[in-house]
Amino acid sequence: MIDLTINKTGLEHNLRKAKENRIIIPTIAQMQHPETIPEKIRERLKTVGLWDVDPLNLFRITWKNEAKESGGLFQAVPNYIELPPALTGVPCRIVAMVGKWFPTGCHKVGASFGCLAPRLVTGQFDVNRHKAVWPSTGNYCRGGAFNSRLLGAQGVAILPAEMSQERFDWLHEIGAEVIATPGCESNVKEIFDKTNELKQDPQYMIFNQFEEMGNPLWHYNVTGNALADVYEAIKRGVSFETIYNITKIDPWFLAKLQGLAETELALAGLRGGILTEELYRTAKMQGFLDKTVLRLTGLDALPCEKLRASYKMVDTCAAEFQAQTPYFYATYDEHCDARNFPRTGRDTVIVLGSGPIRIGQGIEFDYSSVHCVQTLKELGYDVVIINNNPETVSTDYDTADRLYFEPLTPEDVMGVIEVEHPVGVVVAFGGQTAIALTEFLDQQGIPILGTSADGIDMAEDRGRFDALLEDLGIRRPKGMSVTTLEEALNASEALGFPVLLRPSYVIGGQNMVIAHGREDVEKYMGVILSGGIKNDVLVDKYMPGTELEVDVISDGTDVLMPGIMEHIERAGVHSGDSIAVYPPYSLTDKMMRVVVECSEKLALALGTKGLVNIQYLVYQGELFVIEVNPRASRTVPYLSKVTGIPMVDLATKIMMGASLKTLGYPSGLWKIPPYYAVKVPVFSFEKITDANAILGPEMKSTGEVLGLGRTFNEALFKGFAAAGYRHYMGKGVLLSVENHELPEVVGLAKKFDDLKMPMYATADTASAIRSLGIQVHEIPPIVPGSEAYQLMEAGKIGLIVYTGALYDDTIREYIELHREAVRHSIASITALDTANAMANMIASRFHLDNTELVDLNRMRKERQLLPFAKMQGCGNDYIFFDNRKGTITSPGSLCVSLCDRHYGIGGYGIVLIEDSRVADARMRIFNRDGTEGAMAGNAIRCVGKYLYDKGIVKKEYMTIETAGGIKSLLLYTRNGKANTISVGMGKADLDAMSLPTTLPGSTIINRPVEIAGGTYHITCASVGNPHCVVFCDDPSALDLETLGPKFERASYFPERINTEFVRIVNEDTLRMRVYERGNGETVACGTGACAAVIAATENGFVEKGKDITVKLVGGDLVVKYTDHEVILTGDAVLVYEGVVEY
Repeated sequence: MIDLTINKTGLEHNLRKAKENRIIIPTIAQMQHPETIPEKIRERLKTVGLWDVDPLNLFRITWKNEAKESGGLFQAVPNYIELPPALTGVPCRIVAMVGKWFPTGCHKVGASFGCLAPRLVTGQFDVNRHKAVWPSTGNYCRGGAFNSRLLGAQGVAILPAEMSQERFDWLHEIGAEVIATPGCESNVKEIFDKTNELKQDPQYMIFNQFEEMGNPLWHYNVTGNALADVYEAIKRGVSFETIYNITKIDPWFLAKLQGLAETELALAGLRGGILTEELYRTAKMQGFLDKTVLRLTGLDALPCEKLRASYKMVDTCAAEFQAQTPYFYATYDEHCDARNFPRTGRDTVIVLGSGPIRIGQGIEFDYSSVHCVQTLKELGYDVVIINNNPETVSTDYDTADRLYFEPLTPEDVMGVIEVEHPVGVVVAFGGQTAIALTEFLDQQGIPILGTSADGIDMAEDRGRFDALLEDLGIRRPKGMSVTTLEEALNASEALGFPVLLRPSYVIGGQNMVIAHGREDVEKYMGVILSGGIKNDVLVDKYMPGTELEVDVISDGTDVLMPGIMEHIERAGVHSGDSIAVYPPYSLTDKMMRVVVECSEKLALALGTKGLVNIQYLVYQGELFVIEVNPRASRTVPYLSKVTGIPMVDLATKIMMGASLKTLGYPSGLWKIPPYYAVKVPVFSFEKITDANAILGPEMKSTGEVLGLGRTFNEALFKGFAAAGYRHYMGKGVLLSVENHELPEVVGLAKKFDDLKMPMYATADTASAIRSLGIQVHEIPPIVPGSEAYQLMEAGKIGLIVYTGALYDDTIREYIELHREAVRHSIASITALDTANAMANMIASRFHLDNTELVDLNRMRKERQLLPFAKMQGCGNDYIFFDNRKGTITSPGSLCVSLCDRHYGIGGYGIVLIEDSRVADARMRIFNRDGTEGAMAGNAIRCVGKYLYDKGIVKKEYMTIETAGGIKSLLLYTRNGKANTISVGMGKADLDAMSLPTTLPGSTIINRPVEIAGGTYHITCASVGNPHCVVFCDDPSALDLETLGPKFERASYFPERINTEFVRIVNEDTLRMRVYERGNGETVACGTGACAAVIAATENGFVEKGKDITVKLVGGDLVVKYTDHEVILTGDAVLVYEGVVEY
């Protein structure tokens, strides 16, 4: 719904503007009933033109304007037209509303008013601060710009450049800012690319008609009432002449709407009387359903023979040519295009689609339906699909051989079956909507392809399924069925808290809750029963274990499992809202074997012929079955892509009689590919701001994204990034968790503390965190205007972790908090498992620039073995790869995982040695965080040793190409091996622009600057890499862990900087500590040592042209700085060689 939170400052500004411009805002009731508009305003409207830029025209935002260009008032019946059967060829009355007599000539002025007015009257839109942005190809942005002018706001219209010049001229005339995007009316992407760009600037408030609730609410209240007024006017018997005189609508159109009204009155007037065949036929011709006829008449059954639908082909050529597209819709007359459509003579199979997309049943099922159709066509069948959702690929006219755009109800599906006479119907790929029709079709004697109706019923019926599990010796959480509060309380006590309460026969976990005590059961049962649920309520023992999901393909003899997925969130969060990981990241080999054995038993016992989805729970070392879905699941598309197994293709062929062996696939668990795949749910809470965003057993996600990576954390990062979690870096965390989760929050707090992320927490949560000795800022209860809101407004919060109760008094507080978080683009997490996963991902140091771009069509089948050399110079250790064949394609991603000193090889970075056209070899260096560096003096010496010792470049003088230029190396050898190497680092670069920096001046020498709350004198130089040198008395006394990042990311250095803290020991010796960008403090830095000597020379501390020894934590380096070049000399040491999997 619409957010009505008041912003007092904005509201004061808006009221002042309204008084200045004499703006009076009409009410929705006045738009519905303009006769209630005050007489003074109606009198003034007599002198105002329909398109005049006058705030009075706000009162003309109604369907009931008189058809006059100027001075018009209002009429009793809205403006509409009626389309005659002679024109449409349809024997019913079709009425269309007319928007011509709105200001701007279109009803979109009303839709845009519904979006802007609530923001103005609450002060959320501040006329002194904001601009209203209206992205559209035409009418909506015109209406929005017009309303903005009338309401005293600055409007910004975004529309395609190829729209009419007249439209642009008019927008300029009314004072709108106009942004023309490339292309024509079909170039919608360009419009919203520009919109997203403007969204980053807080002065712009975006009014996207597809996201604003004010748009549909205005139509619901104003357009909906107008339609009802037209209908009622005809029903009441208002004469055509009267309506025509008011609306100027052709009487022919009015007669059609009257026909619908008369039929409804005739049916309702029977009530116990006799329904004639003539009236029944009329009702069916006009689109009345049989159940509607029975409801209106009060009859229990039709007294005459049921009319059968005939099917017309959609005229996709607008009568210009003979249409060829087999795209049918139902009607009721004598001629049926579908029955007369030429057939190939092949057997026909009907595939049931998924119907309307909704939470719990999304586009994944459309994927499965389409792939099933494609496979059946390849097998030589004529394929018919039934689906009534135009926003799907399955309803493209050329997907199936014939398409029926019909609802997935028993009556409609049987109508198509009677025309097509299929050899069978596929129900397994349309989700729960299609599966629900299995019993009905089986009762009608229609063959169900794949798993039998009995097998499907065994999986769906709780009693039969429990008996099956007992026979197989497979455990499931204990549970009971109840119908009353008393039974629920008794069952909960018997099972032991916590328990899961859920109504049976629901999609997407609707109304499911977890109860932790009797009070919760009473509260939640009240919520569940208040919904009028007729079926039993299921009470299950809640076990907070690890949830697994397995998609299985079986031919009745053999069983293939493409993969096992592990959910990050424990059981209790709906599987559709959980982050699913393939392959499992914490499942033991022993438990994996148990899962495989149980899956085989279940698939065979159910007589599965095709796909079946099984969900498990691992709790206290035991495996439990949660549920079995005898159909394709929402994980099928993503698992198919990752494993390379065409799951729907195989399942379809098995349905039609093939076996896994003949298809070339073995039984058992499929081989795991060399990637991790993470499915992350996507939510629409930013569009539905009043929704309860707390995750639980009821599904709330509206989509999902896939992250693929070499490692679990890389894949997880990609998934989080694609799902929109991006604004947490460098900011704090707001935490507030339920009391029963307080023992677990301390582990999460420790991770955030290690990441140096400031924490703000409510009282109980803060107390739990402090018990571990972790610093946390305690905040008062979270309510609008409290400190939590102030922190968000100030930009100090980047992540919210909130696990408040679902149905208690705090839920309203959370909804308000979440709405504010959405406004500031702050990620809000409501499950501790998700928060822990995010903390681990942040710690892994992955970002958009150091992850591998995986081509789904060219994924590696096996892990590669990469030889490497671990080498160090002056204690600066790197991992070196001979990449002359280009094997490593994502060095940033490889670097992050290998450089970890606990879980990888360990090092400050990796170095790739590649071929060069301009030197003996090329060196590419990557920092520990995966960013690519330009140059490293210690690393380049090791490159020289690697090339010489392995005989790749057998020269004591060689050149190496780097991102910082071509460097020359002089090798000093002993026993045929290079030991000490001098590197010509090139000429010292003191130009400030080479860094770059925002500081003024051509050079930065002994320049005072303010960093980290103190004043420092800095000298800057570039030696392939940019460096900032600070002279001090005792570098060892500095807290570099705190100070280093402040220098690295100081605003003076937009591309970050390396910093050296240097003490002058004597005229020949320096002592130094270094903080490298992307690596933190390192034991040595070759370019840093060079920069230190350059800075010492320029400040007069040492003499130019002399060998200066720089003492670092890792050892000594010798630097010679002259007017022509800088020479760095030091050791190069091979630590060990090995092989790593890639």
